[in-house]
Amino acid sequence: MVNSATNGFKQNGAFIDRMEGGAFIFSADDSHRLLYANDKLVRLFECKNAEELYEHVNSCFDGMVHDPSPQIINNEIADQIKNSTNGSGYVFYNIMTKTGNVRRVVNHWTLVHDDDYEDIFYATVYLHKLDSASNDYDSLTGLLNKNRFGRFATERNRKCFADGD
Repeated sequence: MVNSATNGFKQNGAFIDRMEGGAFIFSADDSHRLLYANDKLVRLFECKNAEELYEHVNSCFDGMVHDPSPQIINNEIADQIKNSTNGSGYVFYNIMTKTGNVRRVVNHWTLVHDDDYEDIFYATVYLHKLDSASNDYDSLTGLLNKNRFGRFATERNRKCFADGD
């Protein structure tokens, strides 16, 4: 029998680093602070080590998202949580590597409660090709397509109106 108290994610780092794609853990509170990043995530962001990755993304999930507004991605996750029966889902977004390359990824996440860290997200990211109509980006330009742009513009207009801008 596996004792979950002694087999936390810190001890399982070797297993996580053998997974396909990047794996990371971040807090579910408003800070979205990164708690763990595996070596493949470090390489996906073209960083030399975890410290360089944390610096590049300001040690938070929002710093990983290279889209017009990370809040759109956070809202998509929040909507999926509301409609989920198992506390998991996925989102598409762009990242910018330390060397300036923009990459499209799909992020599969699961929200769990941890006694030490409260609510946290376990997430894996994989490179995603821009050839899918379901990803809200134009396959030729990589820019927001009409539907995604409409949602983005509506949200920004609401925010500006609420802020009095």
